[in-house]
Amino acid sequence: MPRDLRGTGIASALENYFDSICIGNDGDSEIKNLDLSDSGILSYDVQIRHRQVTTIHIPFNGNKNIVTYSLTTHATGEVDPRNPDPSKLHFGVDTPFGTVTVNLTELMQVIATMI
Repeated sequence: MPRDLRGTGIASALENYFDSICIGNDGDSEIKNLDLSDSGILSYDVQIRHRQVTTIHIPFNGNKNIVTYSLTTHATGEVDPRNPDPSKLHFGVDTPFGTVTVNLTELMQVIATMI
């Protein structure tokens, strides 16, 4: 039976990593699924939100926040942290300004020590 790892140090490490690739001043990531199977396979689904909010001043009406852009994508996959397949550690994440290449190699090394 898969073990739910949301709320653990592994989840924090994964979320911090994806927070660092979010574009914009209001971007964030959220772990939707993080399970470790009995065979040691880690499956994940991370929602990544790229968002930029700008405050403008409207004369005689005060300040107003304007969303300049907002794009939500997901990073999903399955990997064995103790014996990772290199082809599963590199992938692209869409952003409002193109695709960002993600490399999970170092992150999986950290996660393997936590399991």
